[in-house]
Amino acid sequence: MALVAALVILSWQSTWRWLVLIVGGWFVLVIAWTRLYLGVHYPSDILAGWLVSAAWAIGVSLLIKPHLFEAKDSSKL
Repeated sequence: MALVAALVILSWQSTWRWLVLIVGGWFVLVIAWTRLYLGVHYPSDILAGWLVSAAWAIGVSLLIKPHLFEAKDSSKL
């Protein structure tokens, strides 16, 4: 999930955004399903992992490129 979240953040301004979202989302769901199917994780484990991964990717991207998440001021238009 952290890999997919980082790729989505990095590709957000490009034309590859939708491909990364679709393929990455599919990858994350398949991995989660296999973890549940094999019985090695509970659903709450998977959800917690997704939340921690997303928070980590967003936090690191805020440190590296803080301008990506700045609100756009409509009064400057």
